[in-house]
Formats: sequence, C-alpha cells, structure tokens
Amino acid sequence: MDYDIMDYIKEQQFPEGISSTDRRYIMKMATKFFVSGENLYKRFYDSILLRCVDATEATRIMQELHEGRVARSFNRKVRPRHFEAGDLVLRKVLPLPPELGGKFAPNYKSPYVVKKTLLGRALILTEMDGCQFSNPVNSDAVKKYYP
Repeated sequence: MDYDIMDYIKEQQFPEGISSTDRRYIMKMATKFFVSGENLYKRFYDSILLRCVDATEATRIMQELHEGRVARSFNRKVRPRHFEAGDLVLRKVLPLPPELGGKFAPNYKSPYVVKKTLLGRALILTEMDGCQFSNPVNSDAVKKYYP
C-alpha cells in the first residue's frame, strides 16, 4: 500500500478502490502530518516538525551535506605548498615497469629547479644543468628539496 498522504490531507478524499482497513490506516497516518504551502511536514512526538522530501530531493540534500563535510575534513588536513622561482624540488616518479627495481625503486627523481610557477599550481621545471622540461608539472607531484 503506497498512498500519497499529501493528496488525502489537501482533498480529504481516499484513492479509488481501497478497503475500509486501508481507509482507517490513512486517516490514522494523516493525523501525524500537515501541509503548509507546498511542503508536507510530520509532527514529531516533542513538537518538532520534520519536512518530508521525495527521493530526488533527499539525494540532493545528502550529496550537499556529504560534499561540505568531506571538503571541510580534507581542507583541515591539507597543507598548501608554495613554490617560487629558484626553489629546488624533487619530482615524483610515475608508475614504473616492474623490472626497474619494484618496491625498492626510488619514489622521487633528482633535484630540479623551479623556473616559473603558473596559475593552477603548475610548475615549469628545469634540470640543474639548465635543460627545461617541455611540459609543466603539477605541484602535487613535487616536494621541496632541502640539500
């Protein structure tokens, strides 16, 4: 049995073809709800009103709450990295083929010099001898090098 309580409260009419038992059940359930404007509310036992939402709105609300909570938790733990021209950095080695040392292979490659910082946390790196990389590197893939 799946009836729309809001329709019953607004129009005071039962759906067609229901039994007397279902009518009593709907009347009993309707006493716990009320409509204000276009919103349906459920009266809670201690006079708190709970707004009833449909499945799509509930999903949207849960996503908003989750995104805000996760972002707040993540931002609390993250420490921003600031790089300037002339800083020495180590570049993370991206996934290696298995024959190049496995878990004993180095995670970071030799020191590079930051030539320029771009918007969006991208860096232009050069090797110590002055050879410049052709592509910018994301600042998440580097860490400062302290000789």
